[in-house]
Amino acid sequence: MMKLGLVQRIKRLFEKRNFKVLDCKGCFDLIAKKDKTFILKILLNADAFKAEYARSMSNIGYFTGAKPFLISLRSNRTKFLNRVIYQRFNIPLVTPKTFFELVEGRKVKVAKKGKILVEIDAEKLKRKRQELNLSLAQLSKKIGISKKALYEIENRRKKPLYETAKKIEKVLRIRLMKQANFRVEKMVEKEKGKIGFLSKKLEELGIENCAVKFSPFE
Repeated sequence: MMKLGLVQRIKRLFEKRNFKVLDCKGCFDLIAKKDKTFILKILLNADAFKAEYARSMSNIGYFTGAKPFLISLRSNRTKFLNRVIYQRFNIPLVTPKTFFELVEGRKVKVAKKGKILVEIDAEKLKRKRQELNLSLAQLSKKIGISKKALYEIENRRKKPLYETAKKIEKVLRIRLMKQANFRVEKMVEKEKGKIGFLSKKLEELGIENCAVKFSPFE
């Protein structure tokens, strides 16, 4: 499959879900908007993604409220798994299938430094452990981790491995893993002005935008 074919395939998937979609050239390939707005770089091989692309996408996302994503199938070393979120230069990296599962609100895993970490409801974990009269030492022994590790998970100091979270859920017989979300920080102050071609593209999607002084991108 060529890159153009992958871009068009993803564009059709957006259109089937009633998104407004615009083609772009440069640091990203598509802008898609429905309830949320996404700016997407689409590559067959993620190793072609440059740090400068990531910086520009992050900046544009910050000032417009859009969420940047890199959609890819593989790198030189590995083929990416479905239902897992990777990262490349702090931009979320997912397969096409995973991206649309996220859009539809399904659970996915987060990969970090070769390990898959997940977000859990730590308060629910602690409450259930106490209801069952299990100490940190007792529960940590049942799931095969240290007491300190369980304490840090309960107090949100670190996220558990996917396998650990599954064991905790099995022992406590509850669901703890949360789904990923697209929460984006909003800019509070804006300068009047426009960003040329990009501004027009964003306005066509109903996205307010403006230029700012000393912006690190054109």
